Amino acid sequence: MTVSVNARGSAFRVLMVCGESLHPADSGGRVEKLRAVEAMVAAGVEVFVYTSDHSSALSGAVPHEWSVPAVAQSRRPFLNASIASPLIPYQVSSHRTASDSVLALISEWRPTHVMAQHEWTLPLGRKFAHYFDIPMLLRSHNVEHELMKSMFQNSTFGARKGYLAAEYFRSRLLFSRRGFYRGVSCVLPISPEVSDWYSALGLQTYCIPPVLLCRESSNVAAPTLGRAHRIGFVGNLAMPGAVDGLVWFISEVFPRVRERLPTAEFHIGGKGATTGISNYFRRWRGDGVIFHGQVADLDQFYRRIVCVVNPVFSGSGVNMKVGDALTHNLPLVTTIFGARGLGTLADAVAVSSNAKDMAILCTRLLDDPVFHAQQVLGQSRASSAFTRSAVGTLYRRALEGF
Repeated sequence: MTVSVNARGSAFRVLMVCGESLHPADSGGRVEKLRAVEAMVAAGVEVFVYTSDHSSALSGAVPHEWSVPAVAQSRRPFLNASIASPLIPYQVSSHRTASDSVLALISEWRPTHVMAQHEWTLPLGRKFAHYFDIPMLLRSHNVEHELMKSMFQNSTFGARKGYLAAEYFRSRLLFSRRGFYRGVSCVLPISPEVSDWYSALGLQTYCIPPVLLCRESSNVAAPTLGRAHRIGFVGNLAMPGAVDGLVWFISEVFPRVRERLPTAEFHIGGKGATTGISNYFRRWRGDGVIFHGQVADLDQFYRRIVCVVNPVFSGSGVNMKVGDALTHNLPLVTTIFGARGLGTLADAVAVSSNAKDMAILCTRLLDDPVFHAQQVLGQSRASSAFTRSAVGTLYRRALEGF
């Protein structure tokens, strides 16, 4: 296919339509989208970020240091959107049509493609594609209704559980209809497992993994084992699945590690922990569990860690916490579920969903320098497909096809 360069000097100019601001990068979804923008820019693709958020403040749309253009519009209030469209998930019905001033701003920028992030923004992305008469791609991080089901099932009773139940049932009905995806030239799933869902609907797919290794060639030295035996975890503690996995690890796995290594410590960082969960973590402090709350400096946190755990049993897509281990040259221990979507990289990480076996893996990584070095080397060799340059090349190839 011959690609022409438009008047602004770039062959491809992607209008990325997001359902939330991308900054701060305090969740896996935001991290994935931020890194996708970086990958496309590195591949010579220009990006304009449109965010439909609960706040209309442009300052939070993208990181301040970025030169990527961005604009944000506020969503419709929950009650208004739900009354107007009771059968449509709120995460879909809450997006407003872009204002005339926003359309004029984007028109001047001259996009060549629309890339909707998740099904939630697909109707909004379709409007942009129709207005500018350009192709639309759908970037899918998960089978969205399955993720919503997981969140609903793992949520406690109350208003949040009721909301998640309504979103799950409505999204399952809506997203299972082939007609909902009209106008989508191609779906860009994050993993082969996610791709299978869209292929079954008869949609064209082109799988693009997430950027998990942020440094093209890691300049972070692998930790030496002469220091304290520290295991680390950083994640979104507002997610019930993450909390359930941590409770399981603390109660079932970590005591077995401490039996073999009494000085072992488990350091937990993350935002969104309820008072009850925070207190639960702190009750285990005498047994080596140290809760940091939200971590301001991830590099400093991981410099003190010997290995990373990701004890997850629910969710969808690819777990972005894998990237922290790769980027900081730390061996990862995760469950079978946590290794989903990683392709050949799944064979390089330490995997077990059994408490006894996971404890053995953690203990070996903390106390066996040969095994530790082998795991770091294996992960490094298997991570080449998850670098910014590799992923950026795939995005560019996808754009070349439409």
